[in-house]
Amino acid sequence: CTECDSKFRTRKLLKLHSKGHKKYKCNVENCQDVFDHWTLVRKHKAEQHQPKCPICEKTFKNCHNLKLHITIHDKDRSLEKCHLCNSILCSIKSLKSHLSYKHNNKTVKK
Repeated sequence: CTECDSKFRTRKLLKLHSKGHKKYKCNVENCQDVFDHWTLVRKHKAEQHQPKCPICEKTFKNCHNLKLHITIHDKDRSLEKCHLCNSILCSIKSLKSHLSYKHNNKTVKK
């Protein structure tokens, strides 16, 4: 091994061993954190770099939820509410898609 001078009988064992030397860098801008395994990067990002609303600073698990949330700050935009589960959606089109996917093709309530 070129990293630690360990010796192995086969290339396969060397390759397997070498993966342990690989480092995984957080790809969030201005973050310099490095981890030994990609799952640790994912955990770090979920805990330290959650998407945040630039208006009220509320954090979200993913960017999709943040985008939906941001629409509540836009007073000119109407939101749609699912009459079956009270989910808030950003358009009639999104509501129709939600009803189809989550509620087995129920229709929009007039």
